[in-house]
Amino acid sequence: MSPWGRRVLWGALGLSLTAALFLIWGVDVFFSPQPPVWRGDRALFKSVPVVEADGTTRLGQGFRFDRGGIHACSLKGSPSERGLVMGRLFDPQSRRVEQALLDTVRRFIPWEPVRWLLAKFVLIRNRDLDHYLPAEVLAEMQGLALGTADLYPQYGEHFARLLNYLAAHDLSHALMDDKALAGCTAFGATTRATSGGQVLLARNFDFEAGAAFDAEKVVLRVQPENGHAFLSVAWPGMFGVVSGINDAGLGVVLLAGHSADKPGVGTPVSVVARQVLEQAGTLAEAVRIIREARVFVAETFLLGSGPENAFVAVEKTPQHCGVRGQGEAVVLAANHFLSRELQGDPKNQAYMGSGTSVPRWQRLHELVQGSFGRLDIPACVAVLRDRRAPRGGSQGLGNRQAINALVASHSVVMDLKNQVIWVSAGPHQLGAFVPFAWARLESPVPQPWVASDELLAGGQYEKFLHYRTELERGEKLLQGKHYQKALSYFIDARSLNPEHYRSYLLAGQALQAMRRPDEARYNFEQALIWHPAFPQERRAAEQALKQLAEVQP
Repeated sequence: MSPWGRRVLWGALGLSLTAALFLIWGVDVFFSPQPPVWRGDRALFKSVPVVEADGTTRLGQGFRFDRGGIHACSLKGSPSERGLVMGRLFDPQSRRVEQALLDTVRRFIPWEPVRWLLAKFVLIRNRDLDHYLPAEVLAEMQGLALGTADLYPQYGEHFARLLNYLAAHDLSHALMDDKALAGCTAFGATTRATSGGQVLLARNFDFEAGAAFDAEKVVLRVQPENGHAFLSVAWPGMFGVVSGINDAGLGVVLLAGHSADKPGVGTPVSVVARQVLEQAGTLAEAVRIIREARVFVAETFLLGSGPENAFVAVEKTPQHCGVRGQGEAVVLAANHFLSRELQGDPKNQAYMGSGTSVPRWQRLHELVQGSFGRLDIPACVAVLRDRRAPRGGSQGLGNRQAINALVASHSVVMDLKNQVIWVSAGPHQLGAFVPFAWARLESPVPQPWVASDELLAGGQYEKFLHYRTELERGEKLLQGKHYQKALSYFIDARSLNPEHYRSYLLAGQALQAMRRPDEARYNFEQALIWHPAFPQERRAAEQALKQLAEVQP
């Protein structure tokens, strides 16, 4: 090699080494946000949490306890202190939640080097995220970082990583919109639709990021130094709001949407929802806050006010905003937009034709209208637990077009006039709905619990879990072209959940590949009978039947 060639080679190697070092070290240094200055009582770092006789654990001005299998926590003091107390009171639970989130990422991205590069990409993409977060949220997250163990330093600085977790819902949409982790169904009912003069807001939060988000759910009361106090339902370390109510009787729930608007860095929608609860006392004030917010992604904010006896749905994208539901007795929401401004959005239209939102909305409409004037807490819970297809057809357990697809991480019903919230104990919506009140969080509420779903009795839910495991094993074998082995798993799964379409659909594919047309035809026909959740699955079964008919002798 000539001297010039050697110089080029060494130069290329030097550039490659420099780039590698920058990825390993420079990205974190140059793109990680700087934590704010600690403002709080430093004695908290050395204080030991005190466990009282009734099981309540106290630290500083915060405390936590469990009721009905649900964690509850109250936080007060400076934002830094609130974050630190939350971290120290829930460190083991926070670890399980982070592990569950990363396990979900591993499901989509099984290769560690790619996950590592993704973490660097997210850090660079969100390098200005801290500019869109209120100072008190930044301080809370700094306190949280100081109060919890840093188990995954390979994925970035602890503080920066926690900020990105705050935007996990937004990132799942921005990075993989068609595979977003959240789908939801919700409705608001005014006194015209309820019994007993209640104003009720009910929702399922179908956030599929791991079982820990269900098992470790937290009812969190935050009493900020300025603004309204609020109660939210989320998970340890979550200072944003996805389901919450404030001391003025204003409630908000989030539902993921789909829009062709280009996503960019902005305020996470959960932080916008929190700003609504902290800063707004009326629906008009809440709508103004949402309109003015710069957001990552498309989202519906279903808002309700107990004092105003009213609901509105604010449909928000990075560039547009629509409001619907004014003056209506009930307002329904799923994951598609219905406002004049956003209904025609091309990605919204595409999702309506490919997702499960429309059948969930249709079934919700049937149930709410069928109980109009008689809706109370148990009736709302029954709606949230419904597992049938539109028009009441049976479709087995776990069908994604059901209101209750057995994937929710929490399910709640809020009484906005009395500021009481009923929260589902796990799994999903099946455990008892336990009441919590903002004003007396630590005291038992003089309101009845809603009993557990009958599905938990007699081993039906355990059979469903077994069904899901058998189906997943069979799908992996089918993908590997081990058709006979896959078929045995699909047959076993069918015996556990005989009215669910998917075991028939997959068995049909295996049988078609094995050239057993009569058996394949039967399975595809059965799949169509039992309500395929996604239109593309229905089309796949119909296309397979057409192909089988063409080759029939």
